[in-house]
Amino acid sequence: MTRLGKRRRLLVVVAALCAAIGSVAGYAYAVTQTANQDFTGCLQNGKIAFVAIGGSPLMPCSPQATQITWSQTGPQGLPGPPGTPGTNGTNGTNGTSVTSTALSSGDPNCPNGGSQFTAALNNVTYACNGAQGPTGATGPSGSDPTADAFVGKFGTNTNTASSASGAECTIGQILLSAGPLAVGLPANGQLLQISQHTALFDLIGTTFGGDGVTTFGVPDLGGVAPNGLTYSICDIGFFPAGR
Repeated sequence: MTRLGKRRRLLVVVAALCAAIGSVAGYAYAVTQTANQDFTGCLQNGKIAFVAIGGSPLMPCSPQATQITWSQTGPQGLPGPPGTPGTNGTNGTNGTSVTSTALSSGDPNCPNGGSQFTAALNNVTYACNGAQGPTGATGPSGSDPTADAFVGKFGTNTNTASSASGAECTIGQILLSAGPLAVGLPANGQLLQISQHTALFDLIGTTFGGDGVTTFGVPDLGGVAPNGLTYSICDIGFFPAGR
């Protein structure tokens, strides 16, 4: 019998032999089994004697016996069949949608006067909106070449001329004059008696002031007249006719 055949045969009887092993010459030896240990003994006439844990038997084997070694743990078995697949887990519940509501700005719980937001759920959480930053400085005014050309040329020593008459004018017409006399009345915003200037009142009414009963006003053009000149309004002349 080959060594491999002997080992296969030994696997059948090893469980009983490990508790109490009979020996040649009537001796018996008790062996404490330890997992994953190797055993050594003497095989003679189908019996194993002098069993020990490790690489040597308890006593040398006789010339008629064969020293053998085996492992307590047998070779790994073939893989078992696949297990049955597990059942699918239960679907989770749908989450609850969250809506945010803006609270009043400048809330004390938010730094720098930011607006506070709260989630519309039982588990309330807060978030703060950033406060608006400070307004930037105003930039320098742009230059307007057209306007700059007239700076300092209007509104100085204006509308100083006295009322005068000259060529016929159209009542309500605005005239610009140089010198101490101007045709019509200086347009200084003064109030006139309606009874003395009925034609002019019929044209402009109380557009520039007055109570419309006894008085009415004329335009005040002194601030927009060129320096040293007088704006006047014609009060005696031709009454304009519509076309």
